[in-house]
Amino acid sequence: VASANATGVHPLLFLGGLFVITIGAFVGLEAGTIPADDVIEPDHTIPRALFAGTLTIAAIYMLSTAGVMALVPAAELALSASPFADAARILFGPIGSQLIALGALISILGVLSATILLTGQMPRAAALDQLFPQRFAGLNQQGAPQFGLLVSSTLATALIGMSYSDGVVAAYELMFLLSSLTAIVVYIACALADLVLQQRAAKNGEARSGKSAAIAVLALIAALAALLGSGPELI
Repeated sequence: VASANATGVHPLLFLGGLFVITIGAFVGLEAGTIPADDVIEPDHTIPRALFAGTLTIAAIYMLSTAGVMALVPAAELALSASPFADAARILFGPIGSQLIALGALISILGVLSATILLTGQMPRAAALDQLFPQRFAGLNQQGAPQFGLLVSSTLATALIGMSYSDGVVAAYELMFLLSSLTAIVVYIACALADLVLQQRAAKNGEARSGKSAAIAVLALIAALAALLGSGPELI
């Protein structure tokens, strides 16, 4: 509430925005299933990797966020554009913000590699399933989905150009929120599909897990709440 008041935003909208950002921080974990054809024992390897990776990242997020909140005063933190840099500056002096910038660059390299893989392989997978134009299914001589990569990169560049006039931070914020919103829409569809598939399994006499249904319902509620919290302008 204090942070909402400091930024002049209604507490419910502020909370909804935080919900979108939280989901955005974990968007992409499902991408671990895409290269399944090239993974040894994917039925076992991918679930374990997703589970261990999600727990590890959640622990890092919570510990680092708690550390920032303990170091930076709440009033200053609510208005800060770079809270981790502010916390590092308190701990290590002027070099602290430079260390955060270096860590961010290293992280960006990893995210960029994963994103390039995803933007090429995702449309190719849809095309192979006859759910997308077949042009995206093709590979170049090096075995890369060249057409999908070119289209995705062009669209992303155009989106950045459209919002760049508002500044680098605003352009990044728009890209982050828009990608999160897009994923949330897919999560809603997946949660609904899971419930439908469980109902069909029950009608066919197959075992149905009440726990699985509860997870799907909770996922649906969380995704809908995040969708509403994103605000009408972004939608």
